[in-house]
Amino acid sequence: MRVEEDISKVASRVVSLAARGGVRLVTAESVTGGKVGSFLTGVAGASGVYGGGIVSYGDGAKIGLLGVSREALAREGAVSACVARAMVGGVLARGEAVWGAGRLLGVATTGYAGRREGELDERRERERGEEEVEKVGLVFVAVGFAEGEVRVEEHRLDGRGRDAVRERATLLALEALERHLR
Repeated sequence: MRVEEDISKVASRVVSLAARGGVRLVTAESVTGGKVGSFLTGVAGASGVYGGGIVSYGDGAKIGLLGVSREALAREGAVSACVARAMVGGVLARGEAVWGAGRLLGVATTGYAGRREGELDERRERERGEEEVEKVGLVFVAVGFAEGEVRVEEHRLDGRGRDAVRERATLLALEALERHLR
């Protein structure tokens, strides 16, 4: 519950900072599955600053909704700095088309949350191999203004379970927005 409280506090600060700065926020989420947008909309007054978001969990959504190139996905993989950068670029471009002029700040999340306990039997787990298991907790957060540089952060979260990784990734994305707004 503590992480959820922290996320709510950071979301409140983000909405307040965005309102003071005349900034509109947009999100592109994969690993967080809409949690960043959900926490932002949980703040009173968020409708004045949060334009919306795209949950692009699968590669097809990343390509079709955000304009991530098939080549980048094939070359780098969905969980990569390159794809996180492309996701935020895509949501910023779509945000500008929808909301027009003004300062637009976007954030994107992609990562490996892992599977829930008991999802795979032992045989399938062995077939997955050690490489995928080692990637659990790898998260990329990309953030930037439409008219500025996009920064990508790589995080290695401990794999204390799928929900813990997703919650921590949500907090990291909101903290990245907060830093950009200061």
